[in-house]
Amino acid sequence: MESKDVTPDQVTFNLLIQATSQKRGDSDAQMPLILYRRMKKTLVSPNLFVFNSLISASSKTGSLALAELFLGELRAAGLRPDLFTYASLIAAATNAPGGGEPQAALRFYEDMETEGVEADEITLFQMVRALALGGDAARARAFLAKLETHPRAGPQSVATGHRYLAVGMALDGASTEEALEVWAGAADRGAEAESEDYAFALRAAAEHGLYELASELLSELRNDGLESGPSYYEMVARACARGGGAELALAWLEEMGDEGFYVTTALVDEVAAGCREAGDWESAAALLDLVETLRDDGLIREEHAGAPAAWLADALVTCADARVYAPGMEIVQHVESNGVALTTQGYNAILRLLLLPGQQQQQS
Repeated sequence: MESKDVTPDQVTFNLLIQATSQKRGDSDAQMPLILYRRMKKTLVSPNLFVFNSLISASSKTGSLALAELFLGELRAAGLRPDLFTYASLIAAATNAPGGGEPQAALRFYEDMETEGVEADEITLFQMVRALALGGDAARARAFLAKLETHPRAGPQSVATGHRYLAVGMALDGASTEEALEVWAGAADRGAEAESEDYAFALRAAAEHGLYELASELLSELRNDGLESGPSYYEMVARACARGGGAELALAWLEEMGDEGFYVTTALVDEVAAGCREAGDWESAAALLDLVETLRDDGLIREEHAGAPAAWLADALVTCADARVYAPGMEIVQHVESNGVALTTQGYNAILRLLLLPGQQQQQS
């Protein structure tokens, strides 16, 4: 366009910004800023629509700092944020790394009220989502009450709001039973749970190690006959590994094998790390047999062929920490017979096993 001496205008840049917002890769996170700088360089003054597109694009990559930067630029240009601006800012806070920034979402909502901008049903839903995923169940419940009474709130958004609340309750310390009761009650709002509903709940459960909730939800998903791919099982296995349910994590890995799903070495690494954190040497030893079975079935996906096996090192450390010689040496035999590369941590664990009382004389 520019090579043909055609000057881009506000519409051009707005369309380019919208195009970048349809991509979700990390490499696209800075593209809104790049386009904004290019826009200023060509002396095109952004209007409210352009700023809203910039903030919206930033929100989809969770770039809260970038969204706030554009908010500052918007105000510096003498413009006032509108409903779309605030909805995008709240979305940016919700999508921020590490489970979101619920306090930032609250701040944007309060600013919106101060500006006299009335929240719509989408903004209220975003607030429920932001606060629930941030573990603030009380405030999420308050915004859900506002959503339920909004004249344009449909049954799907209200039901999904209740499901977010259920997850928020679990994150806020409620029992699995209490959270599941709210989850089940969401269907009474006129919309049954879909695979996407389970997906967001399982992601949150995996991140925070809520393995009982994750296991129950995946079981319910399967019982309802909804579509579930390997990613659902991976999230549950990760929730188990991170939350101290190592034995259950192995059970879900086995389920993946039964379903014919590939199991990545990264997932095996995480389960082994969970065994180590929980001090569960029995599960660590059982993991060896399970991985061998999956490998024999062609269901182990090596992500970094030839790299040191982190999961074997963790299994060895677990056995060494528990001072159990025989299971640890079974893992050592596997390492030796298969020529597996180990990390320094793994070799140190072998030395610790060999130095256990009563083993030194046997070795000599």
